[in-house]
Amino acid sequence: LDPDARGRRWSCRPYFFDHVERSAGEIGRWTVSAPYRDIASGVPVRTLAARMAGDHILFIDFAVAED
Repeated sequence: LDPDARGRRWSCRPYFFDHVERSAGEIGRWTVSAPYRDIASGVPVRTLAARMAGDHILFIDFAVAED
């Protein structure tokens, strides 16, 4: 958990708008991003995302193996 991430602007992330489009109004529907490199660590990651109640979206980043 990264409490500093709360309230940050996530729309600059490469997966953000794709997730919003694919989950359009479906609460609890999970999507997964294509692999990308985390800017801070350089580690290849993917992001799980789900629309929650209200205007909230839950994002979970996880490391993936190099191709």
